[in-house]
Amino acid sequence: MKRFSEKFSTFVMNNWKLILAFYSILLVLAVFLALQLGVDPDLTNVLEKDDPVLKEYLEFQTYAMGQDNLALVIKTGGNLNALIPRALRIVERLKNSDFVERIVSTETPESLRFYGLFTLSSRQLEEIVGRIEGLSNTLSRLNPFDFNTVRLFGNAIATLDSVRTFFEGDDDQTKYLMISPDRELLVITIIPTGQIADVEHVSRVVKGFQKIAEEELANRYEWGFTGSYASNYDGQKQLYRDFFVTSVVSLGAVILLFLIGYGSFILTGLVLVVVGSSMFFTLALARVLFGSLNVVTTFVNAITLGLGIDFSIHVLTHIYEEYRHGKEAGASVRSGLNSVIRPLFIGASTTAGVFALFILVRSPALVELGIVSALGISVFFLVSLTLLPALFMLFRKRFNRLKFGSSGKVYYLLARYVPGFGRIFMIFVLVTAGYVSYVGVKNYLDFSYTPPGFSSSDAPYMVYGELIAKHFGSDFLNEVVGLVPTVSQLPTTMERLEKSPLVEEVSSIYNLIGSNLDEKSFSEAKRIYRIIGENARNPLVVAVMQKYKALDELLNAVAVSLQAENPEEVVEAVINNLSEDYRKLFVYENPDGKKWYIVRIRPAINLYQNNGLKRFVEEMDRLKVKIMGYPYLIYHVSNKVKNIISLLMILAVFAVYVIILLGTRAPIASLIMLMALILVVMATFGAMRFMGIEVTFINLLSAPLIVGIGVDAMVHLWHVRTGDSTMKIARTLKAVTFSAATTAAAFLSLALAEGKILEEFGLSMAVGIFIAWFLSVFVVYAIFGGEKK
Repeated sequence: MKRFSEKFSTFVMNNWKLILAFYSILLVLAVFLALQLGVDPDLTNVLEKDDPVLKEYLEFQTYAMGQDNLALVIKTGGNLNALIPRALRIVERLKNSDFVERIVSTETPESLRFYGLFTLSSRQLEEIVGRIEGLSNTLSRLNPFDFNTVRLFGNAIATLDSVRTFFEGDDDQTKYLMISPDRELLVITIIPTGQIADVEHVSRVVKGFQKIAEEELANRYEWGFTGSYASNYDGQKQLYRDFFVTSVVSLGAVILLFLIGYGSFILTGLVLVVVGSSMFFTLALARVLFGSLNVVTTFVNAITLGLGIDFSIHVLTHIYEEYRHGKEAGASVRSGLNSVIRPLFIGASTTAGVFALFILVRSPALVELGIVSALGISVFFLVSLTLLPALFMLFRKRFNRLKFGSSGKVYYLLARYVPGFGRIFMIFVLVTAGYVSYVGVKNYLDFSYTPPGFSSSDAPYMVYGELIAKHFGSDFLNEVVGLVPTVSQLPTTMERLEKSPLVEEVSSIYNLIGSNLDEKSFSEAKRIYRIIGENARNPLVVAVMQKYKALDELLNAVAVSLQAENPEEVVEAVINNLSEDYRKLFVYENPDGKKWYIVRIRPAINLYQNNGLKRFVEEMDRLKVKIMGYPYLIYHVSNKVKNIISLLMILAVFAVYVIILLGTRAPIASLIMLMALILVVMATFGAMRFMGIEVTFINLLSAPLIVGIGVDAMVHLWHVRTGDSTMKIARTLKAVTFSAATTAAAFLSLALAEGKILEEFGLSMAVGIFIAWFLSVFVVYAIFGGEKK
C-alpha cells in the first residue's frame, strides 16, 4: 500500500494540469445530466415488482377502483347556483382536452360509494321506505287551511324534489358534477390518458387541469386537487423541494463549518469546488444509471456530502502537517497525500462496502440507494485525492502565504490527557452508553409500522381528500378491505369484526340484503326483499334504480330471491343479477378466477398513530380475516424493510470487521472498534427514544450508515495513536471532530424537509454521528492512545 501511495501522489503532482482540464470538461457534462434528474415518489419502489403482496394489491386496485384519477374539489361558498355554470364550462373544456380519457359521471358505480349509498343497512332502507309511506299518509290527511303545516310540508316536498332532481336529471353535462349532500362541495373527476408511472405525463395532466380551473374559477372560489394523480404530483413537488433545500443547506452548512474551523476563504473556496463537483458527478451517475431518484435516494446528497467532505478535511490536515515543517507547497502536497491515502482508503472502503451490501437485498429502492451512495463515496474519495491537490498546485503561490488555522487548545488537551486520565472517564462513558443502549434495544423491539409519512399532513391532496370524506359522508378513503372466500363465511366473519374493539363499522353485500343472514333470519331476509319488490313502483326507488340503470337487475334479484331455499342462494341471486360494474363493489375475482366476497372495514382507531397499524393487522390475523389495501401495503413494506435492514446490520458488522482487520492487521483492536460501533448503533436508538422518535423502516437505515460513518474516526485515531507529536494527534482530533460536525450538519439539513419522516431520519443520523465521535475519542482513543511504536 505504501508503494502504491507514493506512485499515486507522484502521478497526481506530475499531471495536475491534465487533471484540472479533465475535471473541467467532466463537470460541464455532469451538470447537464444532473439537471435532468427526476424524482419518483412512489413508495412501492421499495418492493420488487413481483412481490406477492404488491402484486395482489395492484391487481385488486385495478379490479375494484378502476383507473387512476384526478379530482377537482371546489368549495361552493354557499353559492352553488353561481358555481354550476363555471363548472360546466370546465367540463366542456376537459372534454376537448387531449389529456382526458373520460370524465367520471354520477351514473357510474364509483359514485355510489362516493355518496356512501352502499353503507346503508337493510334497517336504514326500511326506515327510508317507511318515512316515504308516512309522508303519503300525511298528505292524505292534510288540512289545507292549516297554513303552518302546509308550509312545513312544502319545505319537505322541496327537499324531496332536490333529491329527485339529482336522480332524474337529464342534463347531459350536470351528470359530471358531484355535489355533496350539504351543497358545500362540487367535485369534477377525470380519468387521464397515459400511465401514472410516467412522471412527466403526471405533471402535464395536473398542470393542464390546473390551468383550466384557474381560468374559469380565478380567485372566486377555494379549490384544489386530490386523487392518485394529485398524490403523485404533490409527492414529486415535495421531494423536489426537499431535495433542493436539503442539498443547498447541507452544502452551505458544511462549507460554513469548514470556514469557521480553518479560517481561510481561499481553502474554503477550493473545498467548495471539490465537494460541489463531486456532488454533481454523483447525481450525474444516478441520472445515467436510474433516470430518477426514489423516495429513499432523495437524501443521497446529504449522505455523500456529509461523508465526502471528510476526505477533503483529512487531506488538508495532512498537507498542512508537512507544510508547517518548512516544505514547499508541492512537496507538502506530495508528502501529505502519501501519508493520508491508506487511512482514507480504509474509511472509504468500509463506508462504500456497507452501502454495497444493499445490492444483496431484494428491494429496488434500497439497491439504488446502495449503488448511488457507494459510487458517491468513491467519487468524493477520488476527487479529493486528485482535484484538491491539483487545485493546490494551481494556487500554490497563495498557499505559501496562508495560515492554515491552529489545532486549538481543546484538541491538544484531548490528545494529551485522554489516554491517561480519560480512561477513568471512559468507564462512565461506557456505563452511560450501556444504559442508553438498553433503552435502544427496547425502542428497536417496539418497531413502529406507522412512519409519519413522506408527505406533510397539510399536503393539498390530503386536505381535499379529507374534505370529500367529511362532506360526502363516506370515509372510504380510510377504509380497509377484507376478503372472505365463501358466502357461508360472510355472516360469522362480519359478526367477529363487529365485536372487535378496533372496528368502527363493517359493510358488505349483506348490508343491502339483510345483515347476519342465517337459517333463522332467512325468512326475515325474504320479507325485506318482498318489501323492496312491493315498493318497486315507489317513485324514489324507481328514480334511484333508473339513475344507476339497475331497476331490471333489482326486480330480477327480488324474483329469484323469493324462490331461494337458503341464505347463500339469496346472496348469489343478488350478485348474479348485478351488472359487472356493480358486482365489483361486492365481489373480487382475482386473475386466477378465484372469487372473494368484499367486506369494507372502517377502523375504530387511527392507523397512523401509536402503532395503530400494527395493532389492527394483528387483530385481523387473530380474527383470521384476510385484508388488503394501502394500509396493509405500508405494514408489509415496513416489515420487509425491517427484516432487510436487520440482515444488512449483521452483514455490515462482519464486513466492517474484515476491512478494519485488513487495514490495521490488529485483530484485538479491530474487535474493540467493532464492539464500539454496535454500542453506537444501540445507543442511537436509545437517544431516539428519549427524543420521542420511534424506530421505523426509514430511520432504521441509520444503523448500517452509522456503522460505515462511525468507523472512520476510529480508524484515523488508531493510526495516529503512536504519533511522535502531540500536536499531530491534536490536528487529527480536530479533523475527526470537524468531519463529524460537517457530516452531522449535512444530515441535520433534512430537518428542513416537509416530510416528517425525513426530518426524523436526519435527526437520528446526527445523534448517531455525535455518539460515534464521542466513543471514538473517549473509548477507542482512550484505550489505544499513547501506545509505543
